[in-house]
Amino acid sequence: IPYSKTWQDIKDLFKAAGGNIIRVNLFEGMNGRSKGQGTILFETVQDAKNAIAKFNQYEWGGRKLEVREVNITFSFFF
Repeated sequence: IPYSKTWQDIKDLFKAAGGNIIRVNLFEGMNGRSKGQGTILFETVQDAKNAIAKFNQYEWGGRKLEVREVNITFSFFF
């Protein structure tokens, strides 16, 4: 992800793949600067697959996007 892009920029770009985006997270280093990485949570697996097909290796802001599926497990402790 280009370092200057915000979560809203990413959401706007990925809306073009269709589907519903639930959340966009950008990763920052200890210095508060973007690491150029993030995650997007889609409403359905098919929405995510469509985004991967459309945007993997897509050039954006001078950088090539690597878009792939990751499995995230949520654990809640009460």
